[in-house]
Amino acid sequence: MNDFQDGEILRFCKRPGSEAFEEGFKMLYSKYKDLVYRVCYRVAGNSADAMDAAQDAFIQVYKNLSGFQGNSKFSSWLYRVAVNCAVDICRKRKRNEAVFVDIEGSQEFFDSNALLPNEGRKPDLGSESEFLEMISGLSPKLRLVTILRYLEGLTYSEIAEALQVAVGTVKSRLSRAHLAIGANLKAKARMDNEK
Repeated sequence: MNDFQDGEILRFCKRPGSEAFEEGFKMLYSKYKDLVYRVCYRVAGNSADAMDAAQDAFIQVYKNLSGFQGNSKFSSWLYRVAVNCAVDICRKRKRNEAVFVDIEGSQEFFDSNALLPNEGRKPDLGSESEFLEMISGLSPKLRLVTILRYLEGLTYSEIAEALQVAVGTVKSRLSRAHLAIGANLKAKARMDNEK
């Protein structure tokens, strides 16, 4: 099923409600469910919110798939949908000041390796959580480009396409993120030395 290219699958998805549409959507879901979950998890920070955001993302994709024009790569469009859904979940959480519990085993619908980087090698899981902790204080815009660049491995162009901003904006945000991270690391090192 995953042997089909996105363009071939998308041709199935031109008539909502048809059997071909349903089959095409199932193929896309199967191919991209772990990527969407991983992005949502990295933006939202916990599995409960990530699962909600991933579900919202696929609902949006299902509703809008027949209108996808192909002006960008499907994966870029999907990143944008997933990121927007995860950011929306975070805003709702913040607005409602709700507390979500990260329930063990709540990833049953997703591959347990979904959080691994795109390279497919097993990362030092401590380093990813340290990285996420390090960028947690960044503004959402800076945190988002940092996640897409360093955890998802997207190029500047792919990030720009996914976020619908100019490449220069991506570079500027990454530069500001680097400066903020550097300042945080220096402050942490000073605090550690004072102990």
